[in-house]
Amino acid sequence: MSMDELGHGRDGTVVLFTSHFPYKRPGENSFILSEWPFLREAFARIIIVPKRVAVDQVAIEGSDVHVDHGLASRGLLGLMARRLAGRCISGVAARELVACPELLGSPRALGRLLNHAGMSRQTKAWLPGFMKRWQIQESKTV
Repeated sequence: MSMDELGHGRDGTVVLFTSHFPYKRPGENSFILSEWPFLREAFARIIIVPKRVAVDQVAIEGSDVHVDHGLASRGLLGLMARRLAGRCISGVAARELVACPELLGSPRALGRLLNHAGMSRQTKAWLPGFMKRWQIQESKTV
């Protein structure tokens, strides 16, 4: 076991919420690859939670590296589902619309609001099961 200058060993879990990593996107490289050796050295377990899934995956190896697809959308249908869910979250969306009524005049901004509201609802429902499934200890998780 390696020790850092403070005497801490490789311990704990890091949960990485990503846009698409460990999946490849054409013409795009993830900065996570340059940080990967540090993450592997610093944490006993790495859990990657991508927002999007693709066909090509970056080669990541090790029994201490896991990918959780619980929040991943699968293309346009996943995005549409989150937006529809966002419409059902009247409290979150309504407060934002009251604070920024100009959003009603911008379909793109309104779509982003509904997408984020839907993602918030989806995450709230997903989180307890995720914590239990991976036996997450808050005191040892970043």
